[in-house]
Amino acid sequence: MSFGRAGLNLPPLSPGDVIEVEYIREDIAQSFFGDYFGRRELFQDEVPIDEKVFILRVPAGRKVHVHSRKMDLEPRVEEDQKAGTVTTTWVKKGIPRLDPEPGMPEAVEVCPAIEVSTFESWDAFGKWYWNLIKKQVEISPEISKKVSELVSGA
Repeated sequence: MSFGRAGLNLPPLSPGDVIEVEYIREDIAQSFFGDYFGRRELFQDEVPIDEKVFILRVPAGRKVHVHSRKMDLEPRVEEDQKAGTVTTTWVKKGIPRLDPEPGMPEAVEVCPAIEVSTFESWDAFGKWYWNLIKKQVEISPEISKKVSELVSGA
């Protein structure tokens, strides 16, 4: 059973055994990417899933963009004014196992998924990233002059 980047070790299982997994991931510390948040949650695995629940809780004023892929699932949205949060919950039941095939793309490419990001689009992410790295690729006047010198006769 895959479990994100973490591993999940289980005792030997038999057909018909049921496993219930619940975990909380809090992403509240700033990282290298600043105020960015992103998460992709797959709704299929190499084992059948009786019920999958994905809960996203964010501060009420926090703008996040949600994209669902290969899913026709409407979330339940609840606002808690006292806590100052918005909680969005997706529930999907009866998820069949993913049958891997030789040469098949990775699961993230073929499985139904919910993708959440503070960036509205890849274009928005690209603009942010370009502002982060553009100084690294700018050519100084000295280098520009030297390049002109070196290629002037070519």
